Amino acid sequence: MGDIATMFFQVRVPSEDRDCLRFFWWPNANLKEQPVAYRLKVHPFGAVSSPSCSSFALKQTVEDNVGDYGEASCDIVKRSFYVDDCLVSVGTEQEAAHLIQSTTALCKQGGFHLTKWVSNSHQVLQTVPIEERAKDIRELSMENQNLPNERALGVYWFVESDSLGFKVSLPKQPATRRGILSITSSVYDPLGIAAPFVLKAKILLQSLCRRDIGWDEEIQGEDLRIWNQ
Repeated sequence: MGDIATMFFQVRVPSEDRDCLRFFWWPNANLKEQPVAYRLKVHPFGAVSSPSCSSFALKQTVEDNVGDYGEASCDIVKRSFYVDDCLVSVGTEQEAAHLIQSTTALCKQGGFHLTKWVSNSHQVLQTVPIEERAKDIRELSMENQNLPNERALGVYWFVESDSLGFKVSLPKQPATRRGILSITSSVYDPLGIAAPFVLKAKILLQSLCRRDIGWDEEIQGEDLRIWNQ
């Protein structure tokens, strides 16, 4: 698992579009002076367009360099990124070490710094420069210390056991359509890994909608049993 550092800032905004990203600021942060207009030259965090523009630029890097790097590295950049997070699994430690080096080099061609590497293999991590490892494992001994758990896209990766999990804190909500919708929507799972566990609640919610049960009407009987289960 790796991460592109400040990904959005590596992608320039076309000069003809920069007026859309104007803002005012006071010189030297002095509120008594007249504010000055600035324009952003790169895509900022928080703009709706930034993720898609940056992802396009990353994939364009592959197209521009496809003949210079192996198919595996190109495929990783095309298929194994979720915005700035690189999530990939391979069969051997040798393959993992090679792909880390080649994929990092490929991303560099587009001005992207792929870093913060994590692996469940101590041997693979030893091939990664300390400064390019994830912050929590830079000072760990690769000989006898357990690797800390990581998190990406709402999913916890228990590195030592190489397993995935969720930590869900369910708020106390009334057993109503509104409460069920609130709880099911609170599970952040863009990869869909938890979908089989949330599906029953969504099917129940669908059934309540079809029967025109009110938003704040307490459910009863079989519906309540299914929800509590």
